[in-house]
Amino acid sequence: MVYTVCPPVFIPKGSKIAQLIAFSNPSCRSPQPHLYRGDRGFGSTGPAVCFSAKMDQRPMMKIVISQHGISKRIEAMLDTGADVTIISRTIWPVNWQVELPTSTIAGVGGQSAPYVSRQPVHLRFPEGQQACLKVLALGAGEQSPNPPLTWNTNEPVWVDQWPMSKERLQITEQLVAEQLASGHIKPSVSPWNTPIFVIPKKNGKWRLLHDLRKVNEQMQPMGALQPGMPSPSMLPEGWHLLIVDLKDCFFTIPLHPQDTQRFAFSVPAINKAAPAERYEWVVLPQGMKNSPTLCQLYVAWALQPLRDKWPDTIIYHYMDDILCCQEKPFVKEALEQLTDTLSSKGLIIAPEKIQRTAPWKYLGWSIAESKIRPQKTELTTRLSTLHDVQTLLGDVQWVRHCVGIFNTDIAPLAALLRGTNPANKITLTPEQHAVLQRVTQKLHLARSSRRLLNLPISLIICNGKDSPYAVVCQWQNRSGESLSPILINATAKRKNQKDVFHILEWVFLSVQPKTSIQTRTEAVGELIRKGRSRILEISGQEPNDISIPVNMADLEWWLQNAVAIQNALLGFCGKVHSCQPQGKLWQVLQRNQWIEKSKVSREPLSDGVTVYTDAGKRLRRAACVWKEGEQWKQHVMEGQPRDSLQTLELTAVVWALTNWLNTPLNVVTDSMYVAGIVPRLEDALIRETSNPRLGSLFITLRSVLGQRTAACCVIHIRSHQLDVGLGQGNQLADSLVSSVCHLPPMDKFQQARQSHDMFHQNAKGLKRQFALTESEARGIVQACPRCGNHGPGIGLGVNPKGLKALELWQMDVTHVPEFGRLKYVHVTIDTFSKMIWATALPGEKAQHACKHLLACFAILGVPERIKTDNGPAYISHKFRAFLSRWGVDHVTGIPHSPTGQGLVERTHQVLKDYLRKQKGEETDAQQRLHRALFTLNYLCLMGDREEPPVIIHHQNLKFNNTTTLPQFKVMYRDPVSGIWIGPAPVVFNGRGYMCVSTDRGPVWVPSKNVKPVLTHHDSSSEQEDRDPDSGNTVPSGNDSPQD
Repeated sequence: MVYTVCPPVFIPKGSKIAQLIAFSNPSCRSPQPHLYRGDRGFGSTGPAVCFSAKMDQRPMMKIVISQHGISKRIEAMLDTGADVTIISRTIWPVNWQVELPTSTIAGVGGQSAPYVSRQPVHLRFPEGQQACLKVLALGAGEQSPNPPLTWNTNEPVWVDQWPMSKERLQITEQLVAEQLASGHIKPSVSPWNTPIFVIPKKNGKWRLLHDLRKVNEQMQPMGALQPGMPSPSMLPEGWHLLIVDLKDCFFTIPLHPQDTQRFAFSVPAINKAAPAERYEWVVLPQGMKNSPTLCQLYVAWALQPLRDKWPDTIIYHYMDDILCCQEKPFVKEALEQLTDTLSSKGLIIAPEKIQRTAPWKYLGWSIAESKIRPQKTELTTRLSTLHDVQTLLGDVQWVRHCVGIFNTDIAPLAALLRGTNPANKITLTPEQHAVLQRVTQKLHLARSSRRLLNLPISLIICNGKDSPYAVVCQWQNRSGESLSPILINATAKRKNQKDVFHILEWVFLSVQPKTSIQTRTEAVGELIRKGRSRILEISGQEPNDISIPVNMADLEWWLQNAVAIQNALLGFCGKVHSCQPQGKLWQVLQRNQWIEKSKVSREPLSDGVTVYTDAGKRLRRAACVWKEGEQWKQHVMEGQPRDSLQTLELTAVVWALTNWLNTPLNVVTDSMYVAGIVPRLEDALIRETSNPRLGSLFITLRSVLGQRTAACCVIHIRSHQLDVGLGQGNQLADSLVSSVCHLPPMDKFQQARQSHDMFHQNAKGLKRQFALTESEARGIVQACPRCGNHGPGIGLGVNPKGLKALELWQMDVTHVPEFGRLKYVHVTIDTFSKMIWATALPGEKAQHACKHLLACFAILGVPERIKTDNGPAYISHKFRAFLSRWGVDHVTGIPHSPTGQGLVERTHQVLKDYLRKQKGEETDAQQRLHRALFTLNYLCLMGDREEPPVIIHHQNLKFNNTTTLPQFKVMYRDPVSGIWIGPAPVVFNGRGYMCVSTDRGPVWVPSKNVKPVLTHHDSSSEQEDRDPDSGNTVPSGNDSPQD
């Protein structure tokens, strides 16, 4: 038997007790001794036990809990004897920060570790009592949908805080204290730190900003959840709206706990008088690149319960702006339900931004009961800088689909966008001033409509004079008998009845076409695709019907022959027609024109005049040839200095089409460019070109094709074919513009000068190639402005070289910065033939060296030995293994000494000289390099050679080194001992040096250390051989060599 404090109760032995809670001291009485307990006590805490009362016996009441302005009404159980206040996590607002306590609590279920609110919670009771305390949150609660951020690295980022003036530091401390009191930040010891600063606002207050650029660099960006804004035109006409705006949305959305430490900052002390105060954000910080995405994700999650409860309500959500639209008016309870739903997720509705009556303002639009217009109807027409133009066109681009601003209204202003400096000054022309006034007028007057639920959505393609456009609309006939425009009876007009015609949106093409020439049918096809995609995007359905601006009689022809329109209509199950609405509103589209059949035929015209056109770039001349009866007629046009071959060809075609404007015409040309471009130019959209002359011809040709009353056909023929049929006229036109028929043949000197202008080869190469005298060749080189200041070619030097082709190569890398990414030029030279090969590659590692050698092997052959410096690529295991596979011996020079690679080092300079001399309009690195290699290998003579390197190289390989120089012997001074040694046979005789054969191998010595060896026959100084014819004596050659 035991006793209880209150109320007294007797429990017989053996009774089952459902629930007991032991207390060490439940009352003011001292613990009783153990005599009441006997040997069947309940533990060591005392003899008293207490029953727990049933939960439904405790008083329940509705209270309001709030923190930082966020309030929530909950139902709570009152227990006056409890030591702590506990709130279930199921009703705990998600964005209220909590932390783990240092102790646990004991309950029926045992020991528990509840969360503790980081900031005090304000409790308000029904009778007016209030309390402010930290409460416990226990149980499983709702988790935030925002996932943790993904990081490229976990390496902490630390950027020192910038110094602040005393005034700004005081403002910073004040703003930080406000954020700390609001629960947006917490004290931190994070290893991350990025600077903060304050800026003044227009209202005189200050704003705290955090520079998170370094943190953003380490953060993986999240994909866009909502790439665009919802269209207000899809709100049904006459339905009621409720628009709310969330207050400080970023600051009410919690950041994932594991990411908070990365957004830490410091508040410094002047002169480091005290440690810096450090804090970190616990809500979405402004300036973090993923904050907008996380905000959209969180608000969408908070609105999902409301979408489930209000299935018949249209809810638009974009960032912190929320629009609700339904057929019935919104009552007070609906607003409270919306407020409670958002408040339960920690989101606060700004009371001053609740809109319940028209006109509603939403995302820059002013929405009335049936119409929509932009909120901003005034444009800044004082444009003085490029930045002003960019701002203006940005505003116009955003509203043009609502008010119908055509491409012709934007094109004159878009021409001002040329330039890269925002401060560039601009001046408006009278035409541009008129465009600004027209755009401003449209902003004031134009409207778009909200949709009608009882009418389907249609797409009307309008063929404007300069550019087609489309209208997303809803319409029906005057009598209202049918919702389908196919059955419109235009003659059944009644005075008191009107067409139902509502423009929902406008669809435009780009101001500049995507290609240089976009045909009208291609533009219409692109509009159909864009219109179908837009209607499907905003309404979830394909358009009910599509109107194409062609005559009813030609509709079938267009659908069968216009490939662009066929592709645009693939998969479309609605109706395609050419009907158009009636009524005053349609007058805004009165510039609509019918698309006519093309006047450019695909097949030759049997009854047409045939004109042959051709052009020559050298003479800058274009010609037309045609036949009248049995006699050929011709017309020759002189071109302009800026004309290219294409513009000359187009000039001839323009003349032919203009001269036979009202006569069927066949134009025969050998230019595939002209044959392909002319049929596309008829009524086409022309992109602005970088060549003004070409753009002017495009416009002229389009105008001529539009003025023609007769058909024409452009036929392509291959040039220089048989002189019969069409080829005869083509040959006659070609003869009028060809330089071969009109220029006198050039002599060799002129040919040499022209060749040097192209390749800049040296004088020896010109002398050999064109059989000139040495003085003539040198005169051509010295007269060249690019070559006159350059020295001679490759010097031969005295470094050991190969005695035959492919015996020894030298290889190195030089840098040519103007090649950009391919600036690493690998160069190889055969030391015998002086033949060079080079490749421009994006690096100088072993893999690039191997790639270069493969190209050399394909051009020159595989050598016996390659000599390089001691660069990392050449001494790598990969490079040595590559040479080993090809059976090539590899040697290196003396480390850090360029003299061992003298030949290839001089080759670098010569190659760069030729790249510089041959630099012209060509910009491709590979083409420039190959032109220089062709000149050096084929057109230049090196040293005292009489043949270019390529001939020497391949002739030596052809004869397999069987031809050798006549053997003669010399005495030479040993480079090591200085002693004269010999006689030794000469292996190779160069300019200024010799290679002699010795017992220890070939030895290269300068010419000054060599003297000939006299034979016994030559030593007879007394004998003289007389010339029987002349009587002159010939010396025997016994002069002693001079050292």
